[in-house]
Amino acid sequence: MAVITEVQEMSLHLIYHAGTDQNGKPIMKNKVYRNVKLDAQPENMQEAALAIASLQTRTLENIQLTSTAGVNEA
Repeated sequence: MAVITEVQEMSLHLIYHAGTDQNGKPIMKNKVYRNVKLDAQPENMQEAALAIASLQTRTLENIQLTSTAGVNEA
């Protein structure tokens, strides 16, 4: 039986450095942007993420893309 996957949803996560705790460990804050177009190019998503981050006071540490896919029989 052949199985295919189909991306159904994508989210863009921007992870910011929000300071340090009392033990000196970094505190990270996560901002999620849902309903990213399924056909969006990675270069365009990075460009958008950097533009959004430039409007923030916190330092951008990481950009992540999360996708949810359905599994179906072919």
